[in-house]
Amino acid sequence: MRVAFGGRVLILGCGSVSQCLQPLLLRHLEMDFSKLTILDMNPPNGRANAMLAAGANYVQHAIDPENMAETLSGLVGPSDLLIDLAWNIEVTEIIDWCHHHGVLYINTATELWNPYNTAIAPNKRTLYVRHMMLRDLKESWADAGPTAIVEHGANPGLVSHWTKVALTDIGKAMLAQNVSPHKHADIERFLSERAWNRLAMTLGVKVIHISERDTQITNLPKRVNEFVNTWSVAGFHEEGIAPAEMGWGTHERHMPENAWGYDYGPGNQICLSQMGINTLVRSWVPASGEIIGMVVRHGEAFTISDHLTVRDENGRPLYRPTVHYAYHPCDSALVSLWELKMRSYEPQPAQRILRDEITDGMDELGVLLLGHDLNGWWVGSQSRHPRDAPPRPRPERDYSASRRVDPRRRHLHGESSGLGPVCDRRPAARGHPRRGKPVPRAVSVGANRLDAAEELHRRLQPVERPTHPSRRCVAVRHVLGALIDSRRISVFRCDRVRGDVSWRNPTDAHNCLHASWCWR
Repeated sequence: MRVAFGGRVLILGCGSVSQCLQPLLLRHLEMDFSKLTILDMNPPNGRANAMLAAGANYVQHAIDPENMAETLSGLVGPSDLLIDLAWNIEVTEIIDWCHHHGVLYINTATELWNPYNTAIAPNKRTLYVRHMMLRDLKESWADAGPTAIVEHGANPGLVSHWTKVALTDIGKAMLAQNVSPHKHADIERFLSERAWNRLAMTLGVKVIHISERDTQITNLPKRVNEFVNTWSVAGFHEEGIAPAEMGWGTHERHMPENAWGYDYGPGNQICLSQMGINTLVRSWVPASGEIIGMVVRHGEAFTISDHLTVRDENGRPLYRPTVHYAYHPCDSALVSLWELKMRSYEPQPAQRILRDEITDGMDELGVLLLGHDLNGWWVGSQSRHPRDAPPRPRPERDYSASRRVDPRRRHLHGESSGLGPVCDRRPAARGHPRRGKPVPRAVSVGANRLDAAEELHRRLQPVERPTHPSRRCVAVRHVLGALIDSRRISVFRCDRVRGDVSWRNPTDAHNCLHASWCWR
């Protein structure tokens, strides 16, 4: 499946996620690649060879508040597409510029020019404040303008769709197993209406963890004064030293002593007067079992908790789950964080992103829904890269890169709906691929409809074991098919009830893609 696009494309940044995205664009975008430009503050150094060979342009240039408008004006204009994969570019300023110049926009995070000002109060340095800035910006526009999709990578982004998959699975499981019969009528109603907040309240979901453990190891150990990670070192440092944030559930009875709340906006979040990397919680992933993760701030803690809030006629919240990230990074990153603390959080002078020196391990990412009548339910991905595979990017960044593909298809079909979080979108098409048949790789998307939890749910069916083991995790197939070659991906679903594991497809769990676990 290739999507035709006649305009110009500007990719800001040539880091790890950008390097994963570039081959996907070459594979699925039908365009004159001489109209595509990659802009980064550093020289290419072999990071964009395939794209440059296809005719793309590379510009080494650093964007700052003074030159942003002039720089962008020379590279994109009306009906063009800007893919923002850079860091520390003020999100409100660049989206406002795109809005007034007719440029389509997508990013992975809400950034500021300078996010390191620790002189202000913790509750002024949060993603909650940035989301309120975006909402104020949207209200200031007289018209909807070109589409801008914010925070749509793996997490935030893909995990919002997984949350809806989990809610769908829990509801259908309760119906099938005759659990809580008095709720069945409401469950059926809210499933048919796709009323996710009412469904979550009826199911009794109290807590949602975005649980992740990275077990990838390398044959090149970390050196002294070096920060080693499987994804952006600068990004991890910036969000890790920021105050811990979480969506705060209506069932919570006691606020932490060092917590800050908000008396404006939806009021769905709190933050703590301590860094996210120093805030630990217990969570769970299928392969590793119980983990101790860090409450690193992430946009999905805001968007998911806000989207699932149920309010009365006066706007007071009746229901909201607690939502937060629980991240256990790879061993090299953990050692790097310990050294970072010894350096009083001053970044190490040397930084390294693990690539083909990884010898084993995988990245396991999903959503863990707790407190409902089935107790716990996990939906997510497990991705590993075989040791004998050819050089390629790491799974951690595949997730984020592949999430750029689907929203961009919506962009390229000329739809315009202004600024809005992806979790507010809903699908126009509802395909019903039959079990055991090849999964369709594309779904038409209508305006303001990019939810597709049911589409994803129906695509998580068993497929044949991949015939190319060295290419098992080339990219992630998920919402809307993700435009991925199904022959190269192994998909499984499993249920774990009362400790018994039943595999619907006998594939290797360590080389699988999507999983759904339940225990009671």
